[in-house]
Amino acid sequence: MIRVTMALLLAGTGISAPVGSIVGLVVDAGTREPLAGASVVVSGLDLGAAADASGRFVITRVPAGTWSVEASMVGYRAQVRTPVAVNPGHATEVEFRLSPEPTRLAEVVVRPDHFPKVKDAPVSERNFAAEEIRVAPGGNGDIQRVVQAMPAVVSSGDQDNEVIVRGGNPNENLFLVDGIEIPYPNHFGSFTTQGGPINMLNGLLVREVDFVAGAFPARYGGRTSSVMDISLKRGSARGFDGNIDMGMAGLGAVFGFPLPGRGNSFIGSYHKSFLEIMSASGVWGMSAVPYYDNLLAKATLRFADGQELTLLGLAGWDKIVLKAGEDVVKYSYSARYQTFRTAGGLALQSLFGKTGHGRFLLSGTGAEWKGIATRDSLWQDTIQVTSTGESSYGCRYDLSLRLADGQETQAGINASRVGSDFGFYIAPDTVFRYQYGPDSVVIDSTPLLDTLGRPYVALIDCSARAQSWKTGAYLQHRLGLIRLGTLTLGVRADWFGYTGEWTVSPRLGFSTSLLPGGIGLNLGWGVHYQEPQWYMLLQDSVANRHMRSRRSDHYVLGLERLIGDDARV
Repeated sequence: MIRVTMALLLAGTGISAPVGSIVGLVVDAGTREPLAGASVVVSGLDLGAAADASGRFVITRVPAGTWSVEASMVGYRAQVRTPVAVNPGHATEVEFRLSPEPTRLAEVVVRPDHFPKVKDAPVSERNFAAEEIRVAPGGNGDIQRVVQAMPAVVSSGDQDNEVIVRGGNPNENLFLVDGIEIPYPNHFGSFTTQGGPINMLNGLLVREVDFVAGAFPARYGGRTSSVMDISLKRGSARGFDGNIDMGMAGLGAVFGFPLPGRGNSFIGSYHKSFLEIMSASGVWGMSAVPYYDNLLAKATLRFADGQELTLLGLAGWDKIVLKAGEDVVKYSYSARYQTFRTAGGLALQSLFGKTGHGRFLLSGTGAEWKGIATRDSLWQDTIQVTSTGESSYGCRYDLSLRLADGQETQAGINASRVGSDFGFYIAPDTVFRYQYGPDSVVIDSTPLLDTLGRPYVALIDCSARAQSWKTGAYLQHRLGLIRLGTLTLGVRADWFGYTGEWTVSPRLGFSTSLLPGGIGLNLGWGVHYQEPQWYMLLQDSVANRHMRSRRSDHYVLGLERLIGDDARV
């Protein structure tokens, strides 16, 4: 891969500067309260900084390379992020969420946490830093391909990045980007699955990923296998920062810059098919060229009194054109298949000091698949058209409160308007009865006749459309059992208007480190429901009107042991 880097920082760092910087945020893991005065240091270097009143820190003149960065504060368990890659002339973003830990007066050995856990998911979970995604063998910066290497996860093949968890179906995984559900995050994917050969999310914009492969918390609903919760970086607040990447996967650009106001920023990316560029330039002749483009943009606006507004937009479109006479087409017709996907949202996060935080989200997503086949390459004589579309527009509010030491309560509610439509058309054509030989080769054919003895001509032209409401709510409480461990109790309720079904999903989690030999025990149990997909419901809108949701019950047990500060089994 060829990478051209562009950077212009306010401090006057040159394009080829051998140093970069580390910027980020230190907050309380439960309340999101900024931890002013928290110490952040780069291990192995005499470099560090203290978080300001908003919890933000900046460490400048960090030598380019890969480092471990530790954040600590009295009353909290220290946390280490590794590996953190620092590129020349760039600012690398790191976010620390420290968990409270009682201050002990007796002499003890304090070990920093190298393995931050997914919040309220005690078992079968993994947190990925951005650098881990970038350097994962075979991942190529694709988050789903990185996850395929985890225990309990398998792939459906080498041609796409589909995630199949614990024997579930390919469409049972929940994908969230900054809280917005992205039902179809890949190019060239179908409406029956979620995978595809190319992910629309640029890995260079990802800050971290929380992946839960079973018994996930009550705040997640609507899927029965796993959760992938993706958090994006903020844009540069110290000047223009960007790069250009070119490889066989495509040509892309990432850019970020500050917006007016203290701490406001923008970050975005664009990606385009490299094979499309090469084919259009006539460098080599190709058939069935994959065309695709995607855009991802995020703006962050900070207000006084602990309020932050985030705007996010994602769009991707792709197509494949098959022309009559090319090797890939054995018949005398041409075909074009294309998809278009969009997602966007506006989120307002409000901090309540040491008490907790709340987040209000407005979001919308849409996806469309279309295929057209003609008898010539001029798209004039149409013989078949298929189209499918899905949409969702809604809002949700999540609240997290810490009203007592060692206890945390979370609650949320959501509502959305969902819909789907499809159409299928086949031009009038004579129906034949075929006779096959021993090698399944057609040796004869005769027209099928109607009751009047005339050749039977078939025409298919059908369509359907449906819309409905989905609502849900959850309540969850996390309780510290003094020295015994941590217990998490939760329940969520969901309603799907189209089928008229209510579902109730209890969840439970428990963690303890009291087993002999320093072994930790993690338990998880939960009931999970997923509504039928639209293509199932609309196949027969009468018979399938009251189709039940699929259900999966998760029972997960995990054992873990630290064999070093940065090594865990």
